[in-house]
Amino acid sequence: MRNLCEHLAEIGCEVTGWKSIVTASWIWTIYRKALRRETGIVSVMLANNETGVLFPIEEIGSVVRENSDAVFHVDGVQAVGKTPINLRDWPVDLFSLSDISFMRPKESAPFTSVAA
Repeated sequence: MRNLCEHLAEIGCEVTGWKSIVTASWIWTIYRKALRRETGIVSVMLANNETGVLFPIEEIGSVVRENSDAVFHVDGVQAVGKTPINLRDWPVDLFSLSDISFMRPKESAPFTSVAA
């Protein structure tokens, strides 16, 4: 996501982002203020590997749906196998995984599609 955001900023898009997240409630307050109807993508980690914070994906996704036309991306790399994940019920458009999450060989991540 960092590379995508850097590219978007380089071509003139407004990008709002944070390098370090302290608490889920703090990021949630910031997201609510930054979200606009024309927002293109919202990306959030399901679990922060540095702080252990689990973000309220269902709640964030619902607010994204109600207040914008943005694609909602969730980075699940640190959470897979450690916390329940329910893509059928969550309002998520894109969900990132990693091969290491499944003890698979490097660069062999599975692909899944989240049906609307």
